[in-house]
Amino acid sequence: MKRLIPILFLLVSGVANAEEPITGAFGQVLGEVAGSDPTLSDRRDGYMRYSFKPTAPVTPFYSYYVDVTPVKKLIFRIMARVTIEEGCLASYQTFKKVLDRKYGPAESSADVWRRKKDGKNYREIKLSCSNTVYDGTLTLIYRDYFVEASSID
Repeated sequence: MKRLIPILFLLVSGVANAEEPITGAFGQVLGEVAGSDPTLSDRRDGYMRYSFKPTAPVTPFYSYYVDVTPVKKLIFRIMARVTIEEGCLASYQTFKKVLDRKYGPAESSADVWRRKKDGKNYREIKLSCSNTVYDGTLTLIYRDYFVEASSID
């Protein structure tokens, strides 16, 4: 539980109302050029994935990635991930409460927070916890569908 207290202070500070716009996380902004000296991690089909050191790291996450369009290097996905030996359920529940408070209640049981533009899904945040017998992986993803769709830039 002590590991989760810094999460609450960092994420709750400045949170006054729900339904905030989804702009980005960990010092990266959706739709902008990747910053913080990213390192090429992987070339994917139609985009590239970079690992980066966040300007605003959040406990307990350890690995941070951005997926960018191939030419303009515009960020369309920001991802943070960590594997936790005792499982990720406690961290998951803490993050869910913070995200619910900041962005309003998640849609469905999939724990997805969405913003629409012109009636279409525009940006979303997805939180997931995948437990195995030995550990759990906590993943937090911020995504911009419009930038992703323009990945032929």
